[in-house]
Amino acid sequence: MKTNTIFFVLIIGIAIGVAGAIYVPDYINPYLPSAMKAAKGGVDGEVISKLHEDSRLLVTVKTADGSILITFTKKVPEINLLVTEGDIVTLDIKSYNPFINDPRINRVRKPDQKATMSSEPTTEPETMEEAEQPAESVTTMPEEGMEAPASVENAPLTNSAM
Repeated sequence: MKTNTIFFVLIIGIAIGVAGAIYVPDYINPYLPSAMKAAKGGVDGEVISKLHEDSRLLVTVKTADGSILITFTKKVPEINLLVTEGDIVTLDIKSYNPFINDPRINRVRKPDQKATMSSEPTTEPETMEEAEQPAESVTTMPEEGMEAPASVENAPLTNSAM
């Protein structure tokens, strides 16, 4: 009789442990600090179309596996402003599914993001006078054989090396 009870408790313990390992992380993960959260991949895709209805937002995303129709019912105005057609979104989902309700968005990349991140540095004016000075009032020295404008000829020459 005692061996049957021990065997029964052992089987129940294993079943609870397996079920807990499968289902509990999905419920606990939103409440954990980011350092303790399990690293999840995500599904990347391009936003093909977006339709805003009364209290929901429908977004079609084209992924490598196929198209996904996402229905957002929470934070609809915020997501509507954030996501536009042509954006690349990373969804916090485990695998491809054609219909998804309210997934978490991990990342949104705009298509013109690389164009604005050029390697050329931008020059900011150092003073307010430089910022207010119109671009046409900048004078340049004439090339050889060309006449200098009157303003350049009468300007005093300075040498900063002296």
